[in-house]
Amino acid sequence: MFTSAQALHQILVSTSRAPDQTKFLEALAKELGFTEKDAEIEAATYIVKLSRDVEADIEQIPFGATEKKQAHQWFANFSGLSNYAHLGMDIRGAKGNFLHPNHLLNLTHLHMAMSGHITRVSTFPEAEELAQEFRDIREKIAEQDFPDSIRDALFSRVTQIISMLDKVYFYGTDGIADELNGLVGAIVINAPKTAADTRPFWKDLVNLANRSVNAVYWVDKASGAVEIAKDKAAFLIDILPK
Repeated sequence: MFTSAQALHQILVSTSRAPDQTKFLEALAKELGFTEKDAEIEAATYIVKLSRDVEADIEQIPFGATEKKQAHQWFANFSGLSNYAHLGMDIRGAKGNFLHPNHLLNLTHLHMAMSGHITRVSTFPEAEELAQEFRDIREKIAEQDFPDSIRDALFSRVTQIISMLDKVYFYGTDGIADELNGLVGAIVINAPKTAADTRPFWKDLVNLANRSVNAVYWVDKASGAVEIAKDKAAFLIDILPK
């Protein structure tokens, strides 16, 4: 069973291997595969959300007050991630704080406490195939006669989806669902603003978005974001340039 605590543990352990002088967010962004100019912002958004997911999951563990207090104590050294306080550290400083081996071990304790009670969907069969299709569609973005703002926004969004599909175990399908929901929104906003000769590209992107949303939906029907995206995606073809 994969849990939010295990996901946080894995990404922090991987990030801790960066050189001591490296900024934590810089190392985290690299580990997550973010390469755009706003990579550190995206990394911060990810780690804050994941940390808050752990906090929320602690509340869902069917334990008594004493055991739940212990679970909160295990997480205490990571609260600076969920409230942004520790995001400005470098790796050296973080190793004296939330990246300390003893504190990372506490995430393993949390994972064991959550296992069998609070889990997250961390894989689905189509991830690798969809990642390659998004790589193919990303190459086509540069060929379109788009304003720079639309081109840059789509490229960044698709690149992030690729990173998430490549590392589902870090993000969980709920994280991918959030990003797909953002992609659907970007299509709704931007497709009507573009020329008619871009319709084949938008059609390909719509079809890929639809299949991706459906793939995630069938393995994680509990995700609110994917439910929203599924509803939107069904009507995307109607807003394409004529």
